[in-house]
Amino acid sequence: MPVTTRWTVAGRAVLSASALVILAAVPELLATSSSSTRAFLIAGVVALLVLWPWFWWSAIDSANPLTATIAVGLIVVILASLSYLAPPGRDGLLLAALATGAAFRTRQAAFVVVGIALLAGGIQLAHGSSPLVAVGAVVNDLVVGVVSIGGRLLFITNRLLIRAQDEMAQLAVAEERLRVARDLHDVLGQNLTLAVLKSELVARDLPQDTPTALRQTQAEVAASLRQALDDVRSVVAGYRRTDLRTELAAARLALAAANIALSVSDELGAVPAVQDAVLAWALRESVTNVVRHSRSKSCAIRLRRETVSAVLEVDDDGLGSIWRQNGSGLAGITERAAAVGGSLQANRIDDRGFQVRVSVPVPQT
Repeated sequence: MPVTTRWTVAGRAVLSASALVILAAVPELLATSSSSTRAFLIAGVVALLVLWPWFWWSAIDSANPLTATIAVGLIVVILASLSYLAPPGRDGLLLAALATGAAFRTRQAAFVVVGIALLAGGIQLAHGSSPLVAVGAVVNDLVVGVVSIGGRLLFITNRLLIRAQDEMAQLAVAEERLRVARDLHDVLGQNLTLAVLKSELVARDLPQDTPTALRQTQAEVAASLRQALDDVRSVVAGYRRTDLRTELAAARLALAAANIALSVSDELGAVPAVQDAVLAWALRESVTNVVRHSRSKSCAIRLRRETVSAVLEVDDDGLGSIWRQNGSGLAGITERAAAVGGSLQANRIDDRGFQVRVSVPVPQT
């Protein structure tokens, strides 16, 4: 298990276990509560002990943001109820502030944390506590919420750094492959080409009385040289191949350097190497057009499956000029896509903006 994954698992476990602090207050709650409210208290504690781990292990990672919102709302309701039924000075809403800071974006979390802190102070005043105790509850909840927001931002930054490191490693590997390909082509390929030409000249200039065995040997040498040259060219072609993940990493760097905001939606998954290479070249050409010609401020890259096809869409909000539909780059994408049975659509979006959509069939396994 990677180090980052181990730390994530450990963090979730610790945060899940933090709900156990509620258990420390249960005996006092039961001792000071009336018989009519004990069942409610027990039900609330049990619900929290179930809801709290589910929030950290599932709801917070849900693709539907409403899931985390509902979970936080339920946590706030349960903890506010328990705090209201608890003796003065008890404030379970600290955990609600912790969950809020981790679940929401910074601005949303800040507003909700402030609301939770004020609610905690109001509960203490309703208990008849002094204003100083109420202010202390407000400050405590605010501090926990702010720390939680900071922890979320730190986690996001760390994840972005890890992704950037992975992308840089991919780009470094791709660059090294291109360097090796250039060296093979420029040095070994050129020498082999010269050797093939010289062997052909030798074969042409051999005297008529040259023994058959010598002619046969010379022909075999020439054939071996040609095969070696073909092998070098095949190796160079292999080293020069591209892949979609590398091109996505390169696209992020290129668009960032051009000060163009990028959003990526990748729901494609793994595809065969042939289709992957076609989409990679399409992405490279499309991003190159966006950087060089679009004058756009934002770009969106979408990768997804549609029944039996893999689809790439690159949208920008720049100049939707008609001439961009006839560039050599798009012609190259069309040829590559057609070679595997795919298609290209390149269209303007309203008066500004441009979309490149490449669809290639994916064999079913």
